[in-house]
Amino acid sequence: MPRIKPVNRNQLDPETRSLLKTKSGGDEARWNVFEGVANNAATLRGIFGLSDSINQGLSSLEQEVVAIEMARYNGCGYCLPAHRFVCNELGVEQADIDAMTRGELLTQQPQLMVIQQFVRTALNKKGNLDDKEFAVFQSRGINDEKMIVILSEIAFYTFMNYFNRLAGTEIEEQVLPHVSEEVAWVTSPDR
Repeated sequence: MPRIKPVNRNQLDPETRSLLKTKSGGDEARWNVFEGVANNAATLRGIFGLSDSINQGLSSLEQEVVAIEMARYNGCGYCLPAHRFVCNELGVEQADIDAMTRGELLTQQPQLMVIQQFVRTALNKKGNLDDKEFAVFQSRGINDEKMIVILSEIAFYTFMNYFNRLAGTEIEEQVLPHVSEEVAWVTSPDR
């Protein structure tokens, strides 16, 4: 049972209801996380605005790599299976989804692997990369623009992960098949 309950869309103002329907899905297919965040309409508008602005800087698959890295790092038991589901919908091979879930680098996909490495380095060093590390990532295709958008994704997913852990967001039925023992282990609160 969620601690922060999803909103009743019928009790929202028309603008927030329309935004939620557009971004979170129709009445039948909705993302519980956004239904919970909608308890504060200004925050909902803010996270959708941030999401819209940064979605243009990375491909869908690159965004999912960042999302899975963040869900693992923050131990979010809602986001990890949700993004496993989205990866499946994007056609990512199950072996790659499982590898990302376990924290393995995608060595066969260097463009995605360098994003994983950048996210991990940025998190572990709290953004304080030294000049050599900065230059290495730039030489591997993470230019200034991409660094900034990845940091924006980190900020976005930090909020989403923290919200889900605080709220106890329930996993949607379509996502349940993407919950695994690996997901439970990776996202355990005491990790």
